[in-house]
This record gives sequence, structure tokens and C-alpha cells, in this order.
Amino acid sequence: MTQKTDTRTKLLTAPPFKLMLSLSIPAIIGMVVVGLYNFMDRVFVGQLINEVAMGAVSVSYPFTLINTGVSTLIGVGSASVLSRAVGKKNQDIIDKIMGNLIALNLIFGIIITVIGMIFTRRLAGKFRTISRLAAQEK
Repeated sequence: MTQKTDTRTKLLTAPPFKLMLSLSIPAIIGMVVVGLYNFMDRVFVGQLINEVAMGAVSVSYPFTLINTGVSTLIGVGSASVLSRAVGKKNQDIIDKIMGNLIALNLIFGIIITVIGMIFTRRLAGKFRTISRLAAQEK
């Protein structure tokens, strides 16, 4: 319980610039990791397999961005309700919001993954990418 109180006290009493840095740096690192993830996929696939496989990895990147965007949408929406609960010192609501936030991100992540697996060929076909990649391979 003391850490929850310390976090609340920090949010309410810390200097705004120091608080902004301490809260934004993990988010910045997370966004860099998401960007590097795709970059490293391209490097390894391009070096170990071939250019066509690298093209397929590039085609899949928008699906990663969709998943990241939905997670960000849920997180930003929850932040408003969460900040009001912190201001009211209502620990029960804070715990519920955090639980719902994690659960919603997991549920939507799974849903987007399943939809992506089911409709990959149709979605990529809309961009005519699979046929172009297959033609390059021959």
C-alpha cells in the first residue's frame, strides 16, 4: 500500500517537468522498441532469407501499427478516468481501471491478431502486394 501512496504523492507533489520526464521516458523507450522491432526483423530476414521475404515483413508493418494504435487509444482513454480517480484518492477505482486497461489491451490484441491471421491474404491483396512479391520470387 505504501508504494501506491508514494506514487500518488509523487503525481501530486513532484515538479511538473521532472514528473513529465519520469513518465514520458518509458513511453518513448516503448515507441523506439516498437520501431526497432520492425527494423531488426527487416535486417535479419533480408540477410538470412531474401528480398522477397523482406518485402513481406515490410507489408506486415501496418498491422503492427494498427495493434499499437489500438493499445494507445485504450491507454489514453483510460488515463483521463485514471487521473480523476487518483485525484479523488479512490484506490478501488484505480485498481479496476488498471485491471480493465490490461484486460482490454490483451483482448483487443488477440482479436486483431486473429483477424489479421484470417484476413491476411485479402487485406494484402487489396494492396496487390502478395502478387507483386510472388512475381518477384519467380
